[in-house]
Amino acid sequence: MFRHLSESFSITAYKKDNDVIIRITDTGIGIHHDNLDEIFDRFHKLDDNDTNPYRGGGLGLAISKSLIELMGGKIWVESELNKGSIFYFTIPYKPVVVNLNINKRKTSPSQYNWKGKKILLVEDDANLGFIISDQLKSDGYEVTLCTDGAEGFQRFNEDTFHMCIFDVMMPKKDGFTLAKDVRKINNAIPILFLTAKSSDEDKIEGFKSGGDDYLTKPFNVEELQLRLAAMLRRVNIQVIEEDQSVYHLGDYVFDTLNFNLKHPAFEKHLTKKEAQILKILCKFKNQVVARDIVLTGVWGQDDYFVGRSLDVFITKLRKYLKEDERIQIANVHGIGFKLEIEE
Repeated sequence: MFRHLSESFSITAYKKDNDVIIRITDTGIGIHHDNLDEIFDRFHKLDDNDTNPYRGGGLGLAISKSLIELMGGKIWVESELNKGSIFYFTIPYKPVVVNLNINKRKTSPSQYNWKGKKILLVEDDANLGFIISDQLKSDGYEVTLCTDGAEGFQRFNEDTFHMCIFDVMMPKKDGFTLAKDVRKINNAIPILFLTAKSSDEDKIEGFKSGGDDYLTKPFNVEELQLRLAAMLRRVNIQVIEEDQSVYHLGDYVFDTLNFNLKHPAFEKHLTKKEAQILKILCKFKNQVVARDIVLTGVWGQDDYFVGRSLDVFITKLRKYLKEDERIQIANVHGIGFKLEIEE
């Protein structure tokens, strides 16, 4: 029995079937039944009184829930106002075989230097995304976290990455569709799917959509680390070289990092969206780029209004590039655009 402030709590654990069940009982103020379904949400607080010195940040239970589910368990609560609460959580029970051969070295991700390698993580579960991102950052990776597929594709076009990790079931754009769109732009970057969909049909669809590996939830964090390291070794960390920062277009020099378009007669500082559109066209010089790829890559959506905005930006880019007759942005009816450059 432990004592904290004026409240007491006890912890018991027992095995049932294939699970270990941990029960935490307290004699605190309890939780109203209307709040029981919300207390595991991020930033949810039962007490909004800023003067309460013991008020938390609303993340503890949310992070606990994600960690427990990551291990394949569940968490729930029973409570009665002014009497106390009982929290339960389960962890799958698996016998462990201990290898006592201490002379055998174990391979770990820390043996490889991935410091500074950039990962695009798209996971709609904000708690799980936070945990994975935090772990990968501690391993030395730079992680960009997005919570839906549309945002993920937009960020993919705004920055340069060495690897992508996509959840499959996401709002706005699912992971398989996101991978297909990424493959239209970059055919080399490794893509790992992280999902609860574990059937053979789902895995086959994942690989057909452009995935390189497939890890089902719940998963072991060390396995994720090793899979990432293996994938990066296979591509020899050369993916980033495919994404140029400077393009030479006839008499023009386009600096994608500084949004700068330079010609011997003038220099033009582009807006962010102008630079994003031109960068996508440059990646596929003398190739047709689908209109929806440009729209979702720059705006994160494909509808009539952003379509009209795209047409305006294309007109502006044509004006900027008119000083070199060897360059033109051609419309491909019903499909998209083509940046044509005569060599």
